[in-house]
Amino acid sequence: MGSVGALLLLVMYVSVVIATNLYGRIAEEHFGDLGTTAFTLFQVMTGEAWPDIADDVMAHEPTAWIFFVVFILVVSFAVLNLFIAVVVSGMESIDELAEHEERSDAEVMDELRAIRGQLAALQAELAASRAGDADLERRAAPTP
Repeated sequence: MGSVGALLLLVMYVSVVIATNLYGRIAEEHFGDLGTTAFTLFQVMTGEAWPDIADDVMAHEPTAWIFFVVFILVVSFAVLNLFIAVVVSGMESIDELAEHEERSDAEVMDELRAIRGQLAALQAELAASRAGDADLERRAAPTP
């Protein structure tokens, strides 16, 4: 997930530099410096008023649509991968939790079997002890 975020930041930075160099003199209100260009490209990335921005630039540079289309495709792909990474990460944590529960259940069942075995041994020992006590009482009792 972090690598997709880093890739998105790298794409944004490279695009900001390219857009500032290509369109900085044409549309200074949108691409005048790196900060303004970053904000403008963030608007384009989110789909907020990007047709107006593209129209302003394409009035002076008709081939600017190529940059905008390529930028939107690449950034949309990166954002989609970021969302997919979040979902997959969540699913992995659910799988790990279920696996941990299964291991815990197996450990509890093993302990329960061991306790039952110990209980059976204690019951057998108690029965033997009672049988031995009954034998001693019969032997110790005076015979009539």
